[in-house]
Amino acid sequence: MVILLYFTLLNSIVYAQQKFGASYMSFFDGPGITKGQHEITPNALGKPSDDGLIFNNNLTLKYNLKEDFALSLQLRTQVLTNNANQVDDFKNYRWQTPRVGISTTFFKTENSKLTGAFNTDLPYFFPEPFGGGFTARQRTTILTPGFFAQYTYLLPGSNWSIFSLVMPRFYFYEDRNKAEPQLSRAGYSPRLKNELNLSFNPSANYAFSDKLGFRLGTEIVYKKLIASGWNPFKATIRNSRPDSKLWVLSPIPIQTGLTYEFSKLFSLSTYIQGYPIGGQRIDRKGNKASFEDTLSVGAWISGTIF
Repeated sequence: MVILLYFTLLNSIVYAQQKFGASYMSFFDGPGITKGQHEITPNALGKPSDDGLIFNNNLTLKYNLKEDFALSLQLRTQVLTNNANQVDDFKNYRWQTPRVGISTTFFKTENSKLTGAFNTDLPYFFPEPFGGGFTARQRTTILTPGFFAQYTYLLPGSNWSIFSLVMPRFYFYEDRNKAEPQLSRAGYSPRLKNELNLSFNPSANYAFSDKLGFRLGTEIVYKKLIASGWNPFKATIRNSRPDSKLWVLSPIPIQTGLTYEFSKLFSLSTYIQGYPIGGQRIDRKGNKASFEDTLSVGAWISGTIF
């Protein structure tokens, strides 16, 4: 009887490992480096990009329908560690609407692959934990079809590789003129919330060993805002206005740091970030932030749980 129970339990574990999977990725947008910036995550204007120092956490659960094809559920939370803006509506914890979709390997060659999920937020009016996210509720987000994927290319016979998060996404809203107060505090009107994002985080990486590496990367986000027209060739690299029809190339940071893979369960990437393009450090009044005022430290951790 004991032997039968043992093999039943063993078969259940093997079945679970074949059918279920879980992974995570958590980003920390750290404090500014220069004097007076230690309590905030500075944006390209040297101003707080949110109400405080923030962790963005993604936990992805998968149910494998067949080999390399699974239903996925991405749970998203944010934790703020301080109240940098000293606002009355500050909250340390934010539940963000989950995303559901299909995860797979979109393509694979001998040296490269693109893996991830085609997914969407659930409607904001769904009750938690299925909807009701902090940002989605205030922006009245209904659906956000898009990708959350990772691209990797290994240069043949080299220690160099190319990596990028690939995150294009379209946003449908019930009310195109509503947004969270954090957007207004950052100097933007609700008409400047996203309608279409083409987002990539490319980096060049050098492996010193199987575990230790160097990373030089950036973040490229090209946006159609609610206020924008549908011509992607009419664009600006500066902050847009509520009446502008231009698409916006978000401020482009440069990030450099070290990566270390302790195990498949835990990988760490640390970096220093700043905004080198002077034209993107000028606010609407013509005030220009110094490059030093945009510098901050950050990190992300990721891993496969099972």
